[in-house]
Amino acid sequence: MANDGSTSSWANLIEGVSRQDHQAFTRLYQNAHKRVLHTCRRIVPIPVMAEDALQETFLKVWLQAHQFDPSRGSAAGWLERIARNTALDQLRLHQRSPMENMGDASAETLAPPALHPESQLQVERHSVALRQAMAELHANRRHSLQLVYFEGLSHRQLAMRLQRPLGTVKSWIRLGVHQLRDALTAASDHL
Repeated sequence: MANDGSTSSWANLIEGVSRQDHQAFTRLYQNAHKRVLHTCRRIVPIPVMAEDALQETFLKVWLQAHQFDPSRGSAAGWLERIARNTALDQLRLHQRSPMENMGDASAETLAPPALHPESQLQVERHSVALRQAMAELHANRRHSLQLVYFEGLSHRQLAMRLQRPLGTVKSWIRLGVHQLRDALTAASDHL
């Protein structure tokens, strides 16, 4: 079995994991964790949460390796799908009320630190400016940015979903980001 870290050897490692082979699991983690973490970070903006999603992903791999079917797709795709779904679950869990997530913890320990009223006002103004800048984007650019940054689609996945050439969607994203940056810079000058 190859130990070169290539994704082609991952299927063999997953097969070993399905037999509860600890060495195969360790090698799979060593070879794939950076790619899985990258997937998690694209979806979950908080590094600690992305790392939690990484660990949860590999726990699922250990428990579900027997479900991997190489005839239905690549090992890399299977791992990425688990990572993406886990990261999305992590994000949804984080977006719920802290009291729902923590059970017995007191509200005082869970509440985010209070912002100074002036800082809160600035955050609200920036939020309004961002929403306004997004609203002013051309529909293709706005939709592309939402799918890439909020749903975690790669550029290639976006192109497939929108049935557009890859270069076109990359341009929409690049131009949308530039337009947002310019609008937010101008808004910051007026805040």
